[in-house]
Amino acid sequence: MPAALSMVPACDAEEPLLAESSDRFSMFPIRFPQIWEFYKKAVASFWTAEEVDLSSDARHWDTTLSNDERHFISHVLAFSNELISRDEGLHCDFACLLYDILRGKLDESRVFEIVSEAVDIEREFVCDALPCALVGMNGDLMSQYIEFVADRLLMALGCKKLYNATNPFDWMELISLQGKTNFFEKRVGEYQKASVMSNLNGGAATQHVFSIDEDF
Repeated sequence: MPAALSMVPACDAEEPLLAESSDRFSMFPIRFPQIWEFYKKAVASFWTAEEVDLSSDARHWDTTLSNDERHFISHVLAFSNELISRDEGLHCDFACLLYDILRGKLDESRVFEIVSEAVDIEREFVCDALPCALVGMNGDLMSQYIEFVADRLLMALGCKKLYNATNPFDWMELISLQGKTNFFEKRVGEYQKASVMSNLNGGAATQHVFSIDEDF
């Protein structure tokens, strides 16, 4: 047995993702197509600072927003940016995929314990970031939304719902819809870099065909 493997716990050595492989330093052959697909999605959704138009933000900050709204934006600026929201969703989905591949999963009670602790921490943050009620969004509604997101995460991990909460913000559903244009930025957030995802749709298979039947 290699020295490196002797230091790995037996439970970890049985995991497909941690299995010793002589070709682990090369890209091909692809052992986990779903993980490769998530990698290609991450490449396709790469964005630059120039993609986000901030030209009007200073004027809106000085002339449009109230003090309460400025306080909210100062604490949770990323909440209103679709590109960041999309990237965080991609990270979450990828983590759920990795957990699904694992053979040795946590007990459901332990998963509930971790998620409920995270919900409590998020609630504490909301009470600090949202001490004032905004139009259509306040601390209580935000707390309910946190529980709704936690239930969705539990379902993605193969567990039962813990809070059975409903989504208090119907407009939040628009952010997670692929290809939906953000009504704030007036642009499509779910864009793809040219040809990055084409290989996953069988495009490369039809364009690059190896043949030796050519006449010379």
